[in-house]
Amino acid sequence: MKAEIKNDTLHGRYWSFFDSGDFRTMGTYHNGRKNNLWIQFYPEGQQSNYGKWNNGNQVGLWILHGPSKIFDKNMDLISHSMKLFKNVHKR
Repeated sequence: MKAEIKNDTLHGRYWSFFDSGDFRTMGTYHNGRKNNLWIQFYPEGQQSNYGKWNNGNQVGLWILHGPSKIFDKNMDLISHSMKLFKNVHKR
């Protein structure tokens, strides 16, 4: 993991890596909360998903690549094999 820290809090760019050294996650923190665009990758290097965060909450449309399953807050399966979805866990 590589991260920018301000006053002992994650603030700025953030990267995590697989053991191979390839990217796992890229994003940005603002005062310890996820903000703006976040991208996750499969171990082979392809994007698995990306979407935006605002003050620690997922917002808007998230793009998923490959087979996926979507669960509600009770972990009941809503659907699978969708590639586009709106966040179902809004507060």
